Amino acid sequence: MRTFVLAASLLLVAGAAVTGCSATGNTQPNGPDISGAWTFSSNISDAVLEATCAGRASVTVVQNGNSVTETVTSGSNSCLVAGQGSQTPLTGTVFSGQVNSSSVSFGDNNGCTYSGTIKGTPADTLTGNANCVLTLNGAGYTFLGTWRQTR
Repeated sequence: MRTFVLAASLLLVAGAAVTGCSATGNTQPNGPDISGAWTFSSNISDAVLEATCAGRASVTVVQNGNSVTETVTSGSNSCLVAGQGSQTPLTGTVFSGQVNSSSVSFGDNNGCTYSGTIKGTPADTLTGNANCVLTLNGAGYTFLGTWRQTR
């Protein structure tokens, strides 16, 4: 049961996007254009639970000004907790965040935050750190790791 709850809680997808200004009054984005289709991967772990999780997904990112949203179009998250494995689909998961210059940050509604750097001209890689604080049986556990997005 613990494996299922943990896997369901670890919806790992990161994202950020930037589009140009429009005549509708959007402000000029402060950063490179990173809107569009991306491939996401992440790896996080918690030593106390002897848990590791790896997320893989295809995502679409959209931005209004510096605010970003990312929607998972396909993908899953696989976890191994104390020797027991599980997999959770991620399709439809939505994340929101901000782009500021060459930095990106975002989070989900399941206790995960992501921060990182935008690389390339034009932008073709996002990389950074993941931090998920999850509650299982009344106790909080911190999962730490890395994430990467490429196109």
